[in-house]
Amino acid sequence: MVLLIMKDTIWIAWERHRRTIEICKTLNIELIILDSKLCRIFKHPYFTILTIIRLIKYKPKVLFVQNPSILLTFIACVLKSMLKYTLIVDTHNAALDPENRLLKLIRKINFFLHSRSDLTIITNNSLAKFIYNNSQYFVLPDKVPDVDLNNRKIALKGAINVVCVCTYGDDEPYSEMFEAANTFGADVFFYFTGSVKKLSSKKVINDYTTTSNNIILTGFLPDQDYWSLLKSSDLIIDLTNREACLVCGAYEAVASEVPLILSDTKALRELFVSGAVFTQNSADKISESIISAINNLRHLKNEIILQKQLMNNNWNVLSSELIDEIDKIKGIRD
Repeated sequence: MVLLIMKDTIWIAWERHRRTIEICKTLNIELIILDSKLCRIFKHPYFTILTIIRLIKYKPKVLFVQNPSILLTFIACVLKSMLKYTLIVDTHNAALDPENRLLKLIRKINFFLHSRSDLTIITNNSLAKFIYNNSQYFVLPDKVPDVDLNNRKIALKGAINVVCVCTYGDDEPYSEMFEAANTFGADVFFYFTGSVKKLSSKKVINDYTTTSNNIILTGFLPDQDYWSLLKSSDLIIDLTNREACLVCGAYEAVASEVPLILSDTKALRELFVSGAVFTQNSADKISESIISAINNLRHLKNEIILQKQLMNNNWNVLSSELIDEIDKIKGIRD
């Protein structure tokens, strides 16, 4: 389903993000992604100049920006009154509830940005508490990725194969996931995705991977290989310690029509209403949830297909409502 948004609309982003790409593709918004291999100290001034040039060139009536970057959003807010566009800020979890302690100190800047934008888009209601009181916001979850389910599947090693989606970030209970995987026999294989290079200590990982024959570290995978792994698996796990985070692996599991295990948070329960098992993030609870999911795989498989249909239908309705909301705001400004 393609929804044609109003003319003279552009979206500027300073980093590539699948959410942004999917929204722009579906709503037919022209997307401008600024990319450079320059280090940050040079890249940000360079992007600032390019952003101003693009805004003067395109003269948009509606401008979308992706936050992060806070600097990009700040520039869009400052130039809004001069260039007279309606400003829509798609604000990700990392901007509203950052993990980094230093970034938390500049949360007040985000309050200013919310108050200056015409509309702030967030992914779930749990993030609303971080929005400035007088700001207008709209909840739009990520779109379920479009995946060709006819692509090749790959042969995996276990009778049951579990993919653990990891980036080894501070919010991920990956140590507990390794511990839980270690309790299973050789008939259940665990594939941990993501690169471990950025970890300051690999001791936990080494402790389990050297003693367990059923744990495989895939490293960072190219897109096609990654999707093939997901679609070939029986179960996908993506866990977080952040209460308001809708993990990417959950959307990927739904797209692949593979049952999943998620952390037991309000935000995740509200969106993923079927096809999922929810767990506390301790090793024993994760292990129990895996056993429960394995024992109910056929039922969960049927549920995840229905969940995909539900999420696609809901997203189409919400995206249409978003366009109506923007038209209303634009009409008031005009």
